[in-house]
Amino acid sequence: TVANTILGLLIGLTFGCGLILTLDHWDQSFKVPGDFAAHLPSIAFFESVPLVPHFSSQSSLIIRGPQSLPALEAFRSIRASLLLSGLIPRDGTLVITSPGPSEGKSTVAVNLAVAMAQLEGARVLLIDADLRNPRPVNLLPSSDLHPKGLVDYLTWEAEFEEIFYQNGEPNLWTIPRGKFPANPSELLSTRRMRTLL
Repeated sequence: TVANTILGLLIGLTFGCGLILTLDHWDQSFKVPGDFAAHLPSIAFFESVPLVPHFSSQSSLIIRGPQSLPALEAFRSIRASLLLSGLIPRDGTLVITSPGPSEGKSTVAVNLAVAMAQLEGARVLLIDADLRNPRPVNLLPSSDLHPKGLVDYLTWEAEFEEIFYQNGEPNLWTIPRGKFPANPSELLSTRRMRTLL
């Protein structure tokens, strides 16, 4: 009985360890930032931004305060990685996007723009081109509740001088979305959009 019990425990332990190793081998989920390099070697991973406690996106998307220092440092690290990687020139264009809604692209875009604008001699223009969102988020605070924006420019209802705003952040301007368009994909592929960029 003792021999059978010990043998059963050894077989169970061996089977359990084998099962764990097999499941771990076939697990393709990302648990830590370093997993990107293992599973997606062709994609550059710059930095992960930690969650900011008590961050409310209702008032402003700009992350501030002593409790958010790790997140601010992460955006500075992303800025340095982008500039040193050579992927974009210093006077180039950068697109922030994601597959679905509420994944943080507005927060990343605003705070990366603020970090870029902090460089000496920098001039940053943040364009809200999320034309499919029926309820636009004001990327930067503005005194005008319904400012003219990108859609107004692309539909020839406003000129460039009427759509960009300086919102108090040094070296940072923004072009809001403007009104909700009926044909967002067609507007973004027009010659006027290419001219704007």
